[in-house]
Amino acid sequence: VSDGLATGQVVSGVGGQYNFVAMAHALPEARSILLVRSTRTKHGRVASNLVWNYGHVTIPRHLRDVVVTEYGVADLRGRTDRECVAALLAIA
Repeated sequence: VSDGLATGQVVSGVGGQYNFVAMAHALPEARSILLVRSTRTKHGRVASNLVWNYGHVTIPRHLRDVVVTEYGVADLRGRTDRECVAALLAIA
């Protein structure tokens, strides 16, 4: 994602992220793998980093691929939204 603040202000840009992900889909047998921590501490409370709706998403649905957390791997390529939600919940 291109990250931003709760106020809507963008604090970082996309860089080459989209290009790397698109290239992983264009090359035979290539994969795009995102590694994230499943949670973060926000205002002294634990909050999930895996959220369905986020305002600064830069990778479109058709380029979803692999997400890895400390709890496992979710292979999202070619899955429906429902299947992606279930796979992400399993590693949240």
